[in-house]
Amino acid sequence: MSRIVQYMDETNAYYKKMFKTYREQFETLHSKTVENVLKNETLHR
Repeated sequence: MSRIVQYMDETNAYYKKMFKTYREQFETLHSKTVENVLKNETLHR
């Protein structure tokens, strides 16, 4: 399970900020992850 799950239900300001930032950056993080996975798949064929 993703490490971000630990921040989801927290009321602490730090955890709220971490979760908010993660959500804002998710699209970029996801696209880079997909790019890396596809690149690695082609290397291991």
